[in-house]
Amino acid sequence: MFKIHPYVKNIKRSLLKAPKAYLYDWARQADEGNRFENFVAVQLLTRLRLWQDATAENFGLFYARTRQKEEIDFVVTRKDRPWLLLEAKLSDGPLDASHYRLQAMLGGVPLVCVCRQENIARLAGKNVFHLSASRLLNM
Repeated sequence: MFKIHPYVKNIKRSLLKAPKAYLYDWARQADEGNRFENFVAVQLLTRLRLWQDATAENFGLFYARTRQKEEIDFVVTRKDRPWLLLEAKLSDGPLDASHYRLQAMLGGVPLVCVCRQENIARLAGKNVFHLSASRLLNM
């Protein structure tokens, strides 16, 4: 098991927010949506560790949630600043307005909707992409 903490600039505030727990053995998740999100978390963590070792830059994996319970599944940081946002979904479809608000709050970094559905690769707006997990993760 590993934990992903919320992305916040204030360390005191991050201690008040609960981390999300993921299993390395993602197939143990009973719910299909949770299993896919867990799978993406494991794949991202593996790649971020590889990138960190290869480039000697600091990469981190977090999630973002507002007080209104709006959430983005993954915030990838590079040099301690938001670099990429990812939302895991089983099928391709429109993102909620809350995702765009969070993207704006985090500096307008690219937002990627990662879908389990195959053959998805499209631009959905400024810095908003929809990609199949197989395309994003080169599987």
